[in-house]
Amino acid sequence: MRALVAFCLAGAAVNAADIDAGGFFLRWMLLGPYGQTGGDNPGCVAMERDYLTDGVVTEADVKPYPGLAINTNYAVAASTALLATPGNPQANPGGIPTWYDSQSPWDTIDFQGGAAYNTDVDYCMAYACIYVKNLTGAAIANCRALMSSDDGIQLIVGATSVWCNSVPRGVGEAGYTPDTSGLFTLPAGITRFMVKVFEGGGGWAFRLKLQDGAGAPLLGNRIALTTLPYGPCPTASTVTAFADAWSRRAVIQWEHPYSLVRIYEGGLKLAETSDYRAQELVVGDLDLGPHVLEFRANIGEGEPACAVVTKLVEVTPVWPADFQCAYDDLSGRILFTWRNIEPYYEILKIQENGVDVLGLSYGVDSAVLVAGAPGTYTFTLVAELAGYASGGIACTVEVAGPSPAFRRGDANADGVTNIADAVFALAYMFTQGAAPSCPDTADANDDGTLDISDVVAVLRYLFTGGSIPLPGAQVCGPDPTSDTLGRCVYTACD
Repeated sequence: MRALVAFCLAGAAVNAADIDAGGFFLRWMLLGPYGQTGGDNPGCVAMERDYLTDGVVTEADVKPYPGLAINTNYAVAASTALLATPGNPQANPGGIPTWYDSQSPWDTIDFQGGAAYNTDVDYCMAYACIYVKNLTGAAIANCRALMSSDDGIQLIVGATSVWCNSVPRGVGEAGYTPDTSGLFTLPAGITRFMVKVFEGGGGWAFRLKLQDGAGAPLLGNRIALTTLPYGPCPTASTVTAFADAWSRRAVIQWEHPYSLVRIYEGGLKLAETSDYRAQELVVGDLDLGPHVLEFRANIGEGEPACAVVTKLVEVTPVWPADFQCAYDDLSGRILFTWRNIEPYYEILKIQENGVDVLGLSYGVDSAVLVAGAPGTYTFTLVAELAGYASGGIACTVEVAGPSPAFRRGDANADGVTNIADAVFALAYMFTQGAAPSCPDTADANDDGTLDISDVVAVLRYLFTGGSIPLPGAQVCGPDPTSDTLGRCVYTACD
């Protein structure tokens, strides 16, 4: 059963009331106010600098939406600071520059009025941004923007500056547009319009509308405004998909925002999101094998998908992990352990140099192999499942051979256990004397450590009839217990 993953975000994207009868834009997203040092006539060179950058997101590539915060780095940006938080509670929560949606009841955006910042500041600037959607289905050539501002204004269409006027002036009466931009083409789809308005004192406002090559205003029958930065139709290069085998998921990512994204396989919808800020969808609980996924994206509300991009992902098994091997010199066997990720593998085996040495049952996570001659061995754990075969994971083990025979308590390895062994052990422990060639000989109580208790055990054996653990003090034999004392070299039994 596939898990369906969905995300939803409510929000109005297009509103017919956003453009008035004269073509003026009533709706903008606003950001600011930022301080600037150019006074009431900063000049276009200063106005065209980047006032919002955080060093990563810049004026050129930002895609505003309501609620997007810009952590402006004032050491990098042209702005000097974010001015005091305006009276409008929507603006800059927490004192961080934040884009917010503003709509004016008339053809002018008044930054000092209640619809905008509701504050009176001088020597500052602010951004206004909106996305213009061309509803005609074809590019509209030779467009112009008609504007008025108080004071200077710059207009950026897409990534191109099409107008700048640094001038101290008033915005004028309703409908007054003394500025006319250079020509530009309004392509099909969505285009970002960004305005920068500079204030030197007194009023602070602007108005803007668009007209076509014939001088007719672009009204709501040909364009619409949206605060959602919808992207172009997806292509194979703007959509990626990959399988997350560990969780049996497919992860689909895309570059541009859309009003709706849906993922299909074989006509079945697997996941969707209407969050225009999302750039990833996850489809879970996929079967092993290849999957042909369809990425369907919508631009705007209530429209069919503008394109379908097909992506192939393949979910492969996750192979065993943490394969380890260890040699037990007491039993002369090699112990293998590992961790199974899939519940059962159809084939699970251990190989040496490509040759099978152990075939394993379903679900096991350990195995034992009788060791061969002393030497270094490399083994590989191989698994197969659903027609897929692992490359194998390897472990290496050193086989030391059988444990040598020794006499316990004979720390100096002279063939007898006597007071000289106690003296030898004390010298090793406390005066940096020579180490025993076979540490197990000095471990007189067989507790796996070398300390004063071992000397006591030898003395008790010599003088009070105490016992010495196997193999004993008189008989040569291997160590019956495992420890970590190290390699034993003892020739007194030869």
